[in-house]
Amino acid sequence: MGTTCTVASLVDEMLVVAQIGDSRCYVLRDGKLAQVTKDQSLAWQLIEAGAMTAEEAKAFEHANIILQALGVQERVDVALSQVPLRKGDVVLVSSDGLHGPVSDEEILQILREEKDVKRACDRLVARALEREGPDNITVVVARVEGESLPAAAAEDVVQFTAYDPGPDPNDPVRPVKADSGEKVTVEVTIPKEVIGLTGSEDRLPAVPGAAARSSANARSLLTFIFLTLVAAAAGAVFLKYERSRALEQEARATSAFLKGATDPAPAAIPPATSRDAGPPTR
Repeated sequence: MGTTCTVASLVDEMLVVAQIGDSRCYVLRDGKLAQVTKDQSLAWQLIEAGAMTAEEAKAFEHANIILQALGVQERVDVALSQVPLRKGDVVLVSSDGLHGPVSDEEILQILREEKDVKRACDRLVARALEREGPDNITVVVARVEGESLPAAAAEDVVQFTAYDPGPDPNDPVRPVKADSGEKVTVEVTIPKEVIGLTGSEDRLPAVPGAAARSSANARSLLTFIFLTLVAAAAGAVFLKYERSRALEQEARATSAFLKGATDPAPAAIPPATSRDAGPPTR
């Protein structure tokens, strides 16, 4: 069973969001609601490519297709984003059971009207249920009121901003680059033995034989690539042979047609007559 996962964490006065799938995180500031995550879905990819608008995506027949899920893949790319928090910010984390049937405008209206986070959650869930949302509805709302946080400023821009946690010093596979620059995703390996396990606070068990499996996977991949190239070459030879046969047959047909056109016309054969019929007429 696969699931989406969006995690919001506080690092000093910075909100850091990790995402897999299409659950979302919003930030409400100064009466404006901004989405600070990017859906890992087919519809979102088409929107970013300019192939459709956000309104058209709502009626897209494949809108439920997500590109990543937690629990069904051994390796996932966790999208990380960051938002500097301001006093009075409201953070909303929700599954697509909310933001699917309920529009951003309706979400904004409820968050503006409800100052109590519990009642805000209840109203958002109730609104999604009124629309008979086809998926589960998960809503988390937090209001930021820390005294040490700065007040919101006019020049603040709330949007998706990639967060780079830096290289993992315990990962011997990934090289450390001094000029790695900004990253949008971080690749995480999930052991096969724990795929599908959720809710456990225990440390993940070590996976014996990981290096051997990695080598076997590499050999399998090379074998697949080799067989694919062989099949492609064989297909190209077959197509070339069929093309040559077709051209040869076409040339023969053309030659026969031209030869028939240049031959003298055969003598006219008088029409057959029956014994009782009169003389043939011209």
